[in-house]
Amino acid sequence: MTDRPLPTGWISDQLANFIKPRGEKVSPSDFPEFKFIGMDNIESQTTKILGSVPAQTMKSNASRFYEGDVLYGRLRPYLNKVAQVNFNGLASAEFIVFPDTPIIKSSYLKYRLNAADFVSFASHLNEGDRPRVSFEQIGTFNLLLPPLPEQHRIVDKIEELFSDLDDGIASLKKAQQQLKVYRQAVLKWAFEGKLTAQWREEQERQGKLESAETLLEQIKVEREQRYQEKLAQWKADVKAWEANGKVGKKPGKPSKLSTLSPLSEDEVQQLSTLPQGWVWVRYGLLCSEVRNGISAKPNSDNAEKILRISSVRAFSIDLSDFRYIENPNGIYDTYFLRAGDILFTRYNGSRHYVGVCAKFNSGNSYLYPDKLIRTRLISASLVSSDYIVFAANSGSSRVYIERQIKTTAGQSGVSGQDIKLFPIPLCSLQEQQIICGVISERFSVIDQLESEINTNLQQAEALRQSILKRAFEGKLVPQDPNDEPASVLLERIRQTRNKQGQLNLNGL
Repeated sequence: MTDRPLPTGWISDQLANFIKPRGEKVSPSDFPEFKFIGMDNIESQTTKILGSVPAQTMKSNASRFYEGDVLYGRLRPYLNKVAQVNFNGLASAEFIVFPDTPIIKSSYLKYRLNAADFVSFASHLNEGDRPRVSFEQIGTFNLLLPPLPEQHRIVDKIEELFSDLDDGIASLKKAQQQLKVYRQAVLKWAFEGKLTAQWREEQERQGKLESAETLLEQIKVEREQRYQEKLAQWKADVKAWEANGKVGKKPGKPSKLSTLSPLSEDEVQQLSTLPQGWVWVRYGLLCSEVRNGISAKPNSDNAEKILRISSVRAFSIDLSDFRYIENPNGIYDTYFLRAGDILFTRYNGSRHYVGVCAKFNSGNSYLYPDKLIRTRLISASLVSSDYIVFAANSGSSRVYIERQIKTTAGQSGVSGQDIKLFPIPLCSLQEQQIICGVISERFSVIDQLESEINTNLQQAEALRQSILKRAFEGKLVPQDPNDEPASVLLERIRQTRNKQGQLNLNGL
């Protein structure tokens, strides 16, 4: 019982003393024409029903409900799945079904179970990955109950205020979607050359426009030079090994960087049209390395940090998402990431996250697992890693990677060879840098607007809960001294409906 004075005409008691659940279990096959509501059909927090499925498609026993009943999701109560139905049907056994009663109206109960204090109460009853509450547990919740006329006034006021609030939320979510579309449009324009069209025209007038073909030749020279440097170092290492009496293993000769066949005409025709002076190239031609990570499982609580696959998403790496792995005698030293490395996801349960990439931009030591692929560019002075990340996660490059994704045993993935072969729209380094600057500038504005929208959405949810809190404290609508007190109604029900003293609250 509460220590605060009750509003006029209100009473305080446990929920179980005001209402009992239906508890009617049936087989869906007996009601094939009915609609069935599962947990996924009710939206968290909002009391909205998202849809239903035909009952005839279900096999397990279900809970029967009637028009006007309230469905309360007892599985993972923190999800706050509660709704009032406007038709007869069946629901998952994970719902507790509450009917309309003479003492507490369903429309009022729906909002009362949706309020933050009740959600918090139910969410702390049990623990585990799939906590599930019973009516016996939630029935102990202490409820302040107003007179019936005031229940109706409260519901009317809540729905009036929520209608305005929902309109505002809908506008915010529409703006949120528009920003996502605009973000994709910026990337599309970038790699169609539209963001730098005016700059290219000016460069061309001045005779300063460098073609991607020229850049490709420079990259080929750099690749060969790198190989020759490795070859020279190998020869020196072999001489040292021989001079030392050939003790230990002979140094291995470096392999030439693999050659990749150019994109065929058919492949190019499936890609977007590039501005004059740009070319499509296979990503592997821009890399000095494409390498899978460590296959050993993390095995320590405090050793070397190794990123998790979930740490890499398109455009960003979450450096706080890691585990630890031992590195005895430095056996994994060649797997340490360097600033500027580009990490691709190799496997994931969701295709949406497969083959996406982000730039590692930290000076701290991190290893990476075999479900990630590390790539290193030939030279930062020839190709911008930021440009590659923007291009690889969008447009024709992303479409190509998605086509290579294969799914086996619930895991979707791409190979290192797929990463080498996917096409990148290449332009001069100067244009790459300008494109990255324009994208970053526009993305910064988008990020700021998205942050403001998210803040407003959070404030809207806080306002929703504030409205409910005031409603159930008796502060949302005025009390009417002419209302029959809830205690009088309850006593009359007791006297007229159950003279033996057993209160039957349902169906009265």
